[in-house]
Amino acid sequence: MKRYLISLKSYTALAFIGTFCLISVVLSLIVISVFWAFGSDFSLSFGILMVCILVMIFGGILFYFISAHFLRYVTNFKDATAKIANGDFSVRVERKRDKFSGDFLYLHELDELAFSINKMAYELENMNFMQKDFISNVSHELKTPLSIISGYCEILLENPKDSQKFLNLIHAQTHALNELCENMLMLSRLENQNIISKNDKIRLDEQIRKAVSLLMQKYSAHKITLKLTQISLNTNALLLMQVWLNLIDNALKYSKGKIFIYLTSLNDEILVFIKDNGGGIDESKIGRVFDKFYQCEESHKTKGNGLGLSIVKRILELLGGEIKITNAKNGLKVIVSLKRTH
Repeated sequence: MKRYLISLKSYTALAFIGTFCLISVVLSLIVISVFWAFGSDFSLSFGILMVCILVMIFGGILFYFISAHFLRYVTNFKDATAKIANGDFSVRVERKRDKFSGDFLYLHELDELAFSINKMAYELENMNFMQKDFISNVSHELKTPLSIISGYCEILLENPKDSQKFLNLIHAQTHALNELCENMLMLSRLENQNIISKNDKIRLDEQIRKAVSLLMQKYSAHKITLKLTQISLNTNALLLMQVWLNLIDNALKYSKGKIFIYLTSLNDEILVFIKDNGGGIDESKIGRVFDKFYQCEESHKTKGNGLGLSIVKRILELLGGEIKITNAKNGLKVIVSLKRTH
């Protein structure tokens, strides 16, 4: 698909040349007609002078309107950018598309600039919405544990005999608050990072076994079935370990006691399947599981803060991988794909 119907340089040049030629021809014909009508009474020098004057007058008028045609773009750009600078991201620059546009992306460079301004305004509008939503969610997530801690402290002051019980509850809430802050800091750092080191050569099957071993101390009553192919990979070991800890912890947290982990490779693609028997997620909610602070069920709010999958997705983006979550029989299936680097 071609980029422009016609370049702005060519468009402007043709418009001015065409206008000048048209005016010159028309006025010359008029003067010649007058000359033939009046014969010798109409001098040639006077006719040429008249043509020049008329060309300047009518040419100036037409050039004025042609210039105004282009300057309306500039005026629209000025008004739009002024509104954007003042925080109005809903503004859009009107684009003139006509039947001659065809399969061309833009009419000319000014049309492309209008498209770029509209895209910038759209992205800023979405970013502004996400920022407000993020602040609202952070405020809510911080307020909940702080309110609980404050409540327990008041009860503890009134009933010092039950200190051990309430201190344990306060400790649990401070741990949750600390985890929330750590996750927010990690996600913020990852979102502002575009290049990471991938120089760690690891055995992926051993890394997954290590993650399982660490989590089994917390979920000793659960059963994990592993089917892991021996695979070596150049990657960022620390970040990839965070992926397995988050995903396996989620599977164990919301399962009914059993999860299955399968590691295999296909050509240059490495696939990791993690399946639980927790009952799955409503299909209408699967598309939102990677949103910050989103938790599918109210009952899950006591088990996490909704940032784990956002962190996982961002890490995999940095590592050149992908993640997909689908409902499977009696549970949820997570598919992680990684590219083998040589």
